[in-house]
Amino acid sequence: MRNKKTPEMKTKLLLTTLAVLLLSLNLPAQTGETQTLADKGLESGGYGAPVMSFTSFNGKGLPMFGIRGGWIINHTFALGLEGNFYMPMATYDLKDDHGVELAKVRIVGGHGGFLLEPVIFNDKIVHINFPFSIGLGWMGYLKDWDGQSNYEGEIIDSNSFWYWKPAIGGEVNVSSFFRINLVVSYRFAYDLHLIATENDAFDGWNVSLVFKFGKF
Repeated sequence: MRNKKTPEMKTKLLLTTLAVLLLSLNLPAQTGETQTLADKGLESGGYGAPVMSFTSFNGKGLPMFGIRGGWIINHTFALGLEGNFYMPMATYDLKDDHGVELAKVRIVGGHGGFLLEPVIFNDKIVHINFPFSIGLGWMGYLKDWDGQSNYEGEIIDSNSFWYWKPAIGGEVNVSSFFRINLVVSYRFAYDLHLIATENDAFDGWNVSLVFKFGKF
């Protein structure tokens, strides 16, 4: 049986994560060229990135495609936005409390929000970052189209929710304007209520590959 997280537990974890994030902003200045440039004043950059992610929903894999971008401050911190869209590849059998099948469905929707991203040793070829995101989403159950001759795209049920997601990533400087970032994160979803589905069905791990283009 899956270990359920109460709203109180999630709130404590959120506050702890925010505290760690704020502490990370007070890390000692980096050495090398990056430190010298930052000493001259505020240095600004930015990036945009397509994102391929894999997560799970209700016990089945869920691939996602997304985009993100941010304003980079002094080479050490990015402030931006992210968006993720679900790819409806898996099917789910919705059943009532007695095991009677209600419908066969696929997941549609997406989520997105604000992104905070501390970066450590940005000037090294390989370095780490700690992306943190918080935002809103919408998810719906779309009636499965397999075997349907007159398919009308019926939404069986849908609901909005909010989430927060701490993460850690390893990033490689491929060139001066291109970086590849492998990120592992854990998503906490709140207020997601769908028919015949546990409320914590969208809590879980994510693995993302981020292709960053910009001025770093």
